[in-house]
Amino acid sequence: MAEIDYDALQRLADAATEGPWVNYSPNPKTTREQAIYSEWLETTPEARSSEIAALLTPKDAEFIAASRSAIPALLDRVRELEAERDAALSTIAKVEALHQETACEVDCCGAQPMCSECGVRGIWPCETIRALGSVPSTG
Repeated sequence: MAEIDYDALQRLADAATEGPWVNYSPNPKTTREQAIYSEWLETTPEARSSEIAALLTPKDAEFIAASRSAIPALLDRVRELEAERDAALSTIAKVEALHQETACEVDCCGAQPMCSECGVRGIWPCETIRALGSVPSTG
């Protein structure tokens, strides 16, 4: 999948004519072609027309009209999910920093591996690290 430049897409959405956009047929009796219309442009004195685009197939017009509202909403959701992911990764890193492999220093254990946080002898990775699905580097 191609990399998406979310900031560039946001700038395009911010610069576009205000929405929502609606698709309609300017000449329903003579053509199947559709156009995209903006109510905002209709109320803007300097606008020459309320049409955003013309000569579109009905499905293209429907998609373009829906995209005007959907793209900003999707960008907001992507940013929310990225923030949640970053917070989860930060928490995982903190847990991994606590749960490091060490060697038991009690003579009876024979230097068995153990978790520096859990303290269970002879078990590494500990249950916490296994639950995370990763093994951090030895501290």
